Amino acid sequence: MLLINLIAARRAERRKLEFIRGVLARCMFAVGALTVMGVVFMTFSIQTTRSRIRDVDAQTAMLQTTVAKVEQLQADMAAVQPRVATLLAAQNSTNRWRAVLQEVGASLPAKAWLTSFATQAQPADSFIVTGQTISQKSVGEAMLHLNGKPYVQSVELHYTQASSKDKLVNFEMAGALVPLEGATDGK
Repeated sequence: MLLINLIAARRAERRKLEFIRGVLARCMFAVGALTVMGVVFMTFSIQTTRSRIRDVDAQTAMLQTTVAKVEQLQADMAAVQPRVATLLAAQNSTNRWRAVLQEVGASLPAKAWLTSFATQAQPADSFIVTGQTISQKSVGEAMLHLNGKPYVQSVELHYTQASSKDKLVNFEMAGALVPLEGATDGK
């Protein structure tokens, strides 16, 4: 009887060990499966990240060429800027003198004629008008009209001289122009 009881205890202990071994085997299988799934997930994540890095590198390379083009265009614009400024100044000056000529023409009375119109750089953008008219009064009217024009700063009479031969009055007026905005040397 004693042997029978030992056999039962050994069988129970073996079953217990087999149960523990089964649980450990299942745990090891589960740990192995989780490890494999973790490795697969990490590999997939790494591949996805590498793919994103390649995409970003491609976009960066494409943007780098665009940035280089923009920088080149900005450098070209900076190189051309002095020429553009000179051209704009020339256009402003041309338009200004065109307006001055129109104002001088509009300021002359009906029976006044210009014989010459000259410009001078010194004193700062000035002009000299010579002409003929029928009276001293017409010369005064022309000076008053010119003084009221926006481009003309001041008008001075240099001389008037009555001609005994044709009964006309010869005159010479000088005017100074209003300085251009942003002009540094008076032009």
